[in-house]
Amino acid sequence: EVFQTVEPLISCGIAADPRLKEKKQRAAGYRSCAFLPFKIKGSVRGVIHLASSAVGFFTDDKKEHLLALSRLVEIVFENRDLFDEVKNARDSLAQANQRLKTRTIQQAVLNHFGQLALSAKNIPTLLDEAALEISLVLQVDFCEVLELSPDGERLVLRAGTGWKKSAMGQATVESGTGSHAGYALA
Repeated sequence: EVFQTVEPLISCGIAADPRLKEKKQRAAGYRSCAFLPFKIKGSVRGVIHLASSAVGFFTDDKKEHLLALSRLVEIVFENRDLFDEVKNARDSLAQANQRLKTRTIQQAVLNHFGQLALSAKNIPTLLDEAALEISLVLQVDFCEVLELSPDGERLVLRAGTGWKKSAMGQATVESGTGSHAGYALA
């Protein structure tokens, strides 16, 4: 009833109060009670339930005090909601800052790599630098630069990180759907 009417229900005698149909409180030993709804942004958000074993403990004379208690609870919930909103905004801003920082680093590496590409005289060294910078920027343990063999059947490891140096130019994988890299080309 309190949720529907949004009005407090104060009962000085539970036993005789027709608004309290279920006598659960009486069975628990309570003789008077108060139900105080509280609202946040115009909508009922909850109820404060108070009960006493004394008949007449809650009366209409105490209504203003009880409503003040309800208003305090509303303030607590509103403050919690505001805190959550500020925390979510802060977290969102931190994530956006991290994305911006990552993007800035990626752009700097791309710029640096472009400079290397223009000045490089040695393609294997350029590919090694590219693999290293890609793995650093993306923060991965493994990176490989594969070149399609002239016959189109294999992919040859030309540069990478996470590989033994002896594998460069030697290691191969299928160019078809039998390997992850080949599947990407298929």
